[in-house]
Amino acid sequence: MINYDVMDTSDSYTYGLDLSKIKLDSSQTTNKSKAPRKRYVCIDLEMTEFQATQHFCVPGANGEIIQFGAVMLDENYNMISKFSSYVKPVYSSVTPYIQELTGIKNKNLEGADDFLTVFDKFSYWRGTGDITTFCWSKTDHNQLWCELEAKGQHRYDLFACLRDFVDLQEIFGNCSRRCQS
Repeated sequence: MINYDVMDTSDSYTYGLDLSKIKLDSSQTTNKSKAPRKRYVCIDLEMTEFQATQHFCVPGANGEIIQFGAVMLDENYNMISKFSSYVKPVYSSVTPYIQELTGIKNKNLEGADDFLTVFDKFSYWRGTGDITTFCWSKTDHNQLWCELEAKGQHRYDLFACLRDFVDLQEIFGNCSRRCQS
């Protein structure tokens, strides 16, 4: 597995390490060229559900993210890194329906980082360069956008990685419709 300019810090999230003190040692990478390499990030979010009185907490969202997962692929679609973190919700909790659906319990979230901390860690892990981010539906993109607006404390720098999202559900839906014609 070649890491190029990617550092896998996915295990550090569960140990509360300060990622600002971790530096990528480029002398250990096998990438001899300075040309950026294409990478793909595929995200998957698990969310709570708001009760009727909680919808004002994060306008436009139906709940809060409780687990943030992602994988990074290289230009040949080989997995090169993983990211996974629980997220402690601020306004909601895991209902029995969500627990059954995801397997996540409120107990799992007790020591978890808040959304902004997890999103900062994700952004650091994701890095910069020629990256395309995939999600299964606009729901994940919308959820991230809404939570950043509500909880981002004017951290507009975090919105940058939401500009390159690709909705796979829309692509496959269009493809399916064309195939049926």
